[in-house]
Amino acid sequence: MCFTLPSTNGLTAWVTFSGYVSGKKVYKTTNGGTSWTNVSTGLPNLPVNCIQFDSVYGSAHNAIYIGTDLGVYYRNDEMGAWTTFTTGLPNVRVNDLEIVLLKI
Repeated sequence: MCFTLPSTNGLTAWVTFSGYVSGKKVYKTTNGGTSWTNVSTGLPNLPVNCIQFDSVYGSAHNAIYIGTDLGVYYRNDEMGAWTTFTTGLPNVRVNDLEIVLLKI
């Protein structure tokens, strides 16, 4: 299990579960854990190893990245399902994610 919290809201959190239980990978709470919503729609039946909230670029739409056994997936509040995030990344097991602001 892995979890992440956005830096701006103490009531919102996401949690992931690894393993091979289909449709039970990522959950989100917006009320401090009183209730949880399953947001696993669109994910393959693979372990989800890590999760990272994008407080740098995607905080306006609650952008979330997860690391799975076959790479990285992405979702935000405007999307109905997860999508692969493969720009410059191989399809390998991802156990840790970090979002870094690059100044160009």
